[in-house]
Amino acid sequence: MKKIIVFIALSLTVVACSKKDPRVADNGNNSTGNNNTDTTNHNPNDTLAVNTMTANINDTPRVYNIGVTATTINITGGQDIAFTAFDSSENEIEFSVEEANTITTGAFTDIGNATSDAGFSYEVGNSFIEYDNADQKSHPFNIAFTSVSGTNIKGTFDGIIYQDYDTLKPSLTITNGKFNVTR
Repeated sequence: MKKIIVFIALSLTVVACSKKDPRVADNGNNSTGNNNTDTTNHNPNDTLAVNTMTANINDTPRVYNIGVTATTINITGGQDIAFTAFDSSENEIEFSVEEANTITTGAFTDIGNATSDAGFSYEVGNSFIEYDNADQKSHPFNIAFTSVSGTNIKGTFDGIIYQDYDTLKPSLTITNGKFNVTR
């Protein structure tokens, strides 16, 4: 009887330890069999869960999957799409792309040009400390739409953002940013 109880306890432990993180979808291409949420090394074959954003903020992996929205606004001759999400510490990530045409796949930067522009901001919890892209050619912020449909947008983002748009104030480096958001 004691052997049966030990066997059941070990079986439950193995099952509990192999439980997948619901924030990350598994497309079967993860060769290690692990499906963790560490965003340090993005594998392009990994599929990000719907309504999730991930990024490294100053090399610290973060997952944003609370209150995720993508709002499209038709503007004269084009579209503007704005994304918002929060992490479990109430840090808010926001970015937008304004396109003189209909939103489609492509790369966008905060440098801006005649047909498109991108913006990015990050608010630290409830502190009212905000970091934003500084529209600097030497410090561009990049957003890329890798997949666009009528119901979903996927893509990547990276760059440097500055407190109060001021390059002389503290900055945050955003790397390995990914998003998968319904429209």
